[in-house]
Amino acid sequence: MSSLTDWIIAGSSIITAAGVVFVAFQALLAQKSLKADHERSRREKAIKLLMHMDVIRQRQSSIARKFAETLSFEQSKALLNQESFTVDSKHKELLLGCVSKESSLHESSKNSNGPIEIPVSDCADIRWQIVSYLNNLESTLSAWRHNVADRDMLEEQYHFLVSPSDGHYLLKEFRKAAGGPRHFPSIEEFVLHIQNKSKNSSGKAQVA
Repeated sequence: MSSLTDWIIAGSSIITAAGVVFVAFQALLAQKSLKADHERSRREKAIKLLMHMDVIRQRQSSIARKFAETLSFEQSKALLNQESFTVDSKHKELLLGCVSKESSLHESSKNSNGPIEIPVSDCADIRWQIVSYLNNLESTLSAWRHNVADRDMLEEQYHFLVSPSDGHYLLKEFRKAAGGPRHFPSIEEFVLHIQNKSKNSSGKAQVA
């Protein structure tokens, strides 16, 4: 009798242990599935953000970004305040590329080899393009910063905007004039991240 009882107890223990293993296995599968869904969701979010940026990013705003990269802090401050200021004639093509065809600059700068003065009306137009660009990029990189979207995908698409060799730090002087990290915290963090990666890559290359 005791032998039968022992067998029953042993059998119950085996069944209980098997049940625990099964539940643990199910929990593990559920965890993996949840993680896979989370990763897929982050990739989808990154793709949607990239598509959104492509839709709103126009050729003119891209040229305005390149033009703004050439500005000093004082020039950026004047642009931000929509005040007239001058730029070197070597930036004429970029400047003309980000103003309307009706702008007086097209005529006044045609034969000019000296500094070009940008009127207030054009400052307002260029300022709007740059601020809009930065605001949209800040929204996109906010998802990168908070790990809401796939960070690697966003870095792959936007790392070219930060180029230490060309002195491009995503409109650093304009952002500084606008309040810096306080207004564009995600862009600031992204720039520092890409800079550090660039430094680390250069260090590894020298060691090799």
